[in-house]
Amino acid sequence: MEIFTTSSTAISGNQPNQQGTFLDDVIQVLHLVFGILGLLGNGLVLVVIARVRSLRTITNLFIAVQSVIDFLTAVCLLLSMYNRPVYVFSDWEVNIWTLFVCHFWQSDYVFWSLMGTSTANLIVLTLERWIAVVFPIIYRNRVTWKRASAFVVLPWVWGFVCQLYQPILYHFENGVCFLRFPVGLRRNILGCFVFFVKLVLPVLIMSVAYISILHRIKPQLLKVGVTTRRTQSTGMTTDCTDSTRTNCVVTDPALAPSSAAGTSMVRGSFRPIHQKDRVRLNILKTLFLVTIVFFVCWAPAMVQFMILNLGGSVHPRGTIYRLLANLVFVNIWINPVIYAFKYRKFQEGLKKTICIK
Repeated sequence: MEIFTTSSTAISGNQPNQQGTFLDDVIQVLHLVFGILGLLGNGLVLVVIARVRSLRTITNLFIAVQSVIDFLTAVCLLLSMYNRPVYVFSDWEVNIWTLFVCHFWQSDYVFWSLMGTSTANLIVLTLERWIAVVFPIIYRNRVTWKRASAFVVLPWVWGFVCQLYQPILYHFENGVCFLRFPVGLRRNILGCFVFFVKLVLPVLIMSVAYISILHRIKPQLLKVGVTTRRTQSTGMTTDCTDSTRTNCVVTDPALAPSSAAGTSMVRGSFRPIHQKDRVRLNILKTLFLVTIVFFVCWAPAMVQFMILNLGGSVHPRGTIYRLLANLVFVNIWINPVIYAFKYRKFQEGLKKTICIK
């Protein structure tokens, strides 16, 4: 789908500039807005995680890496997609630098590699939560900062290696850098490969992981739900010994002795609320929402791309296809918005960062 977000398949200074259509102008504005939102949102996430010590966890390490990737992707979006410069390759000498610019920059290899890296890091983030929930003992004993830091490298390798077909498709001849897309069976194979690597495989891995997580935490979900309903329906009060609400009990006033009402409780009149479970569930809900948004952003364009490469009647320059292709770019800036509205620890860190009590 990479080739359908560019304005042409041949880049040369010998061609006169043509007036862009209204859709081209709309897409340019979207690129500008998405790029700026990506810079501001992901930059804010990095600042909050760096300044708030309580957010320095292994899970937030991968969230920070996700923001770094999306921040760099936003930079590339502004540099390579918004108001794309036209290189006059006919005036360039044919050397290593010219070939590098054509194959690795003009082809948008860096941009789409970062998009693939973002997807791979989301998979790693999901698997980290899967191990923490399904295999908690292994997680406590084996998952260390050193090992987590090593796993940070894997998404970058995956993203840039899986995108190596992109520069191969570009050619430089007679002062023109152009895309030579394969035809026939090779085109079908490439379409299936991109569809599988960028959509099917990530969705399959993350779906299996979340199904396994749900099966494991279902008793906890039921326990939290029952505790909440009993508290609301019976008039019980929830008391915490600190401001972080990490040591809370649910108290039934009717069971407390009258001589010490409000100060003591009869044995068995309280039920601990495990705040760690609530924090864990909040993180899982946040990351699950991130996964759903990923699917919503990527699936329409990838299905269209698959149909196109299998010979279906899809026009790559059509309005619907181009808008769906640009829907993918929403992933660059939407995650910080999800954190701000759903991730409670991040909300607390954000308040501390901007000095709101």
